Amino acid sequence: MIDFRGADVNQVLQLYAELVNRTILRPASLPAPTIVLKTQTPLTKREAIQALDAVLGLNGIAMIDIGDKFVKAVQTQTAGQEGQAFNQLDAGKLPDMGQYVTHVVQLKYAKPSEMVQALTPFAKIPGAILAIDSSQILVLRDFTENVKRMLEMIKAIDVSVPSEYISEVIPIKYALSSDIANALNSLSSGGGGTTVGKSATTGSRSSSGFGRTGTGGSPGATMPGATAPGATTQPGGGSFTDRLQSIIKRASISGEVQVLGQTKIISDERTNSLLIFASREDMKMIKDIVAKLDVVLAQVLIEAVIIEVTLDNSKSLGFSYLEGQPHGIGNFSGQGALNNGTMLSGANFASGAGSNLTSALPGGFSYLGAWGNDLDVTVTALASDSRARILQRPRIQTSHAVPASLFVGQTRPYPTGSYYGGGAYGGYSSIQQMQVGVSLDVTPLINPDGLVVMDIHQKIDSVSGTVNIANVGDVPITSSKEAQAKVAVRDRETVILGGLIETTKSSSASGVPFLKDVPLLGFLFRSSSRDDARDELIVLIRPTVLPTPEVAAQAARAERNRMPEIKRAEAEDQQEEARRLKATNHFLKTNQPSAYQPADTKFTPLP
Repeated sequence: MIDFRGADVNQVLQLYAELVNRTILRPASLPAPTIVLKTQTPLTKREAIQALDAVLGLNGIAMIDIGDKFVKAVQTQTAGQEGQAFNQLDAGKLPDMGQYVTHVVQLKYAKPSEMVQALTPFAKIPGAILAIDSSQILVLRDFTENVKRMLEMIKAIDVSVPSEYISEVIPIKYALSSDIANALNSLSSGGGGTTVGKSATTGSRSSSGFGRTGTGGSPGATMPGATAPGATTQPGGGSFTDRLQSIIKRASISGEVQVLGQTKIISDERTNSLLIFASREDMKMIKDIVAKLDVVLAQVLIEAVIIEVTLDNSKSLGFSYLEGQPHGIGNFSGQGALNNGTMLSGANFASGAGSNLTSALPGGFSYLGAWGNDLDVTVTALASDSRARILQRPRIQTSHAVPASLFVGQTRPYPTGSYYGGGAYGGYSSIQQMQVGVSLDVTPLINPDGLVVMDIHQKIDSVSGTVNIANVGDVPITSSKEAQAKVAVRDRETVILGGLIETTKSSSASGVPFLKDVPLLGFLFRSSSRDDARDELIVLIRPTVLPTPEVAAQAARAERNRMPEIKRAEAEDQQEEARRLKATNHFLKTNQPSAYQPADTKFTPLP
């Protein structure tokens, strides 16, 4: 128990010397002549020393250990000049009360001069904190309890500050990393992107740092997945950039909306991944956007059925006459003919010359008659009825919002000009190739409502003849039927893209004037023909949504099974490949050709 009620400072120092078992060194005068301390509970020796150190410090007296046998009692203002050893204990081992100590702290992250402001409230002695910025060091000189609080504060605030920008590599599974990089760069307030791993012929690279404008996608694009039936979209609107831009524009009620801060996005096309430098909040948003949009797109199987039917019905009937011998009156002589169709004889039929003209007979009914040697008569009658049907079923499979093109047909050479080579080389013609067949261009968009919106361009070309152009030659004449439309249809339902019905009717009659118009008898003096032609064309489109790759594979197998010849050819190829594999394995084991070796396979013995 300690009971100092106005005790003389000398009496207090004497008790202190007995407790620490050291010799006290002191000046002639100390700040406080009397000390007041009364304990309420019994104290241990250590607790009594701490209590005396604290009460002396409150009265402006600092106790400083010197070596193992001495302790100095000096004024607090001069304590730093008394040669006390540095204290190396951390905050956890320092007592809650104690002597004046000097502690050197090596900071890790914070700047010492900035740390002074946080530690000053804990200092009792003026100038107790010395900051050395060049070496990240703080020198603390104060009583133990104050230094302990300072060390605890330093531990709490001298920590690694989270970087404003973090980096992360995000692998892209289904989209193109360059498309995503362009889209994300266009959403930031600054920054830019770089594409690496590209071939030198694919285009130039763009790069910019923080705070510079990136080269992202074009703003204002429309998201294809949200296109309503009948709406208009720009070609190529199915890209990742357009879908992302559409989401952002819908999030903005009016004006521009800042989605991302300053970012740096690098697209590595070699690994199809993104290296992103962004703030933590922006990184969360970027990863969320990529996770929602980098998904497997549903595929669409588009089947087109093109049916073309041609009907032709024609009839012709005619009488022709040829006067076999010249006739005349007096000095007049002449020979006449009446041609209402095909004149099969150029000479007197009765004389037998017409028997050599069978190669000139037209189709249908033909009758040749002679009236003596004076008159040859030809009767022709022809009726034709033709039917033609063309059925084409082009099919193409593509992903949602990805344009697809299909061409089935052939190329026809045609001259586009000619020129003279000079000398012995003669002339030359410039030849180009013209595609003739069925082409189908389609961009399918799968709506959330279950509709498939298709932007379709269908063209059907066929050769209908040739025309001779001077100095060029024969040039093909093509017949084209083209349809371009945007249609919306539900999964596996058929819609008509276009149709054409063309009807042509023609009739003609020619013969001897006046006589050809006589009832009944007029048939002997005229030729009549009638031609009825009808062309029918219809194009049908049916989309089938394949939501997953597994479903697409099942559809492919079902389509293959519908074609037995292709399936048989595939089975033969598999058998041939199995024989080759068996022969190869046998050769590798025995170094000798196998009986299973195909005729076209040659093996060289191994050395």
